[in-house]
Amino acid sequence: MSVSVSVSVSVAVAVAAVSVAVGEKGLRPASSSSRVVVVAVETHPSPDTGPSPDTGPPGCGRYTSKHGNGGKAGSLDGGIDAVVCAVPGIIGRRRILVVEDDLRLAEVLYSGLRAEGFDVDVVHDGLEGYWQAREGAHDVVVLDILLPSMTGYAVAARLRAEKVWTPLLMLTAKDGDYDEADGLDAGADDYLRKPFSFVVLTARLRALARRGASPRPRLLSHGGLVLDPESGDCSVGAAPVSLQPRERALLEVLLRNPGRVLSKDRLLAAVWGLDGGGEGNLVEVYVSSLRRKIGSDRIATVRGLGYRLLDPDA
Repeated sequence: MSVSVSVSVSVAVAVAAVSVAVGEKGLRPASSSSRVVVVAVETHPSPDTGPSPDTGPPGCGRYTSKHGNGGKAGSLDGGIDAVVCAVPGIIGRRRILVVEDDLRLAEVLYSGLRAEGFDVDVVHDGLEGYWQAREGAHDVVVLDILLPSMTGYAVAARLRAEKVWTPLLMLTAKDGDYDEADGLDAGADDYLRKPFSFVVLTARLRALARRGASPRPRLLSHGGLVLDPESGDCSVGAAPVSLQPRERALLEVLLRNPGRVLSKDRLLAAVWGLDGGGEGNLVEVYVSSLRRKIGSDRIATVRGLGYRLLDPDA
């Protein structure tokens, strides 16, 4: 099964849009005779490759072309040609870490982001990505989820637990709502599903880079209700509240989504790791217990939809 990825980059006043197929083994041509060309104009050759007679418009200096088995392992193959040249002056030299185990896609990301003016480091393993993100000086980390050694979820959660606040963008084929919620709850700042628009990816990276690695608050709070997810300490106003582990986990999910309606299935998945199946009464029991401890007016039932955390003084 394959899905299409659309990439578009402006060339002077024209826009060239191309589509390629992304299958289980990475990037490949939509047909055996396909030729993919992604071009933009720059005013000087790329410093790492120099000019090439095949780079297309004058001034383009970055060229990737691998045919059949003629390229190195993990390179683009099957007759894909890519002409990618940076447009100067759009962005500064931001440093991006890409953690992606699909070698072909990693090469495309490397070439495309370099062409857009980013400095790029690439690793293919979750544990190595964790160490690079922890020790390196990157502006943004692009993180897949299904990685060898350590999942993207675990990488994000571990970095945030160690107070590494570099912006994280999860770029993944996991396209479910719960997948995205789990990624954001683990500590990601943004989530982009494959197939993706390269234009959107670079725009989001620029936005995250502008935001910077600002520390996140350790405590979760809403309307005088405070929870420390690390220690489990909870209070309402100045009064401490004793919570059981599942109650704390349920409250944490609600505090991370204040004002949003969360379905029973969503809460079952986030707190108990269950996929529904008639276990909704389990959520009802714990919501009832939480209400007794933090105040019945703080958790509203939205009939037929789920529950929402409220600020009673708002």
